[in-house]
Amino acid sequence: MINSIEVDDAGLVWLGTNNGLSKFDPQREVFCNYDRNDGVQDEIFLGNVSFKNKDGVLYFGGVNGFNVFHPDSIIK
Repeated sequence: MINSIEVDDAGLVWLGTNNGLSKFDPQREVFCNYDRNDGVQDEIFLGNVSFKNKDGVLYFGGVNGFNVFHPDSIIK
């Protein structure tokens, strides 16, 4: 289930779900998924609890806090 959506400055779509955080590349049609093993606060993200600030930093809130990151800094 998708609970929150943000599009980063590169056009990648970030999804807060009930099973972690996902990044979707619409050009390549590829998903990359992140969970607690990657440093995500929990697998469950809350509905409509996301934000992108003017500097491109993304915020996603979940049941155990929130994750704050700049998409360019994420390496899988």
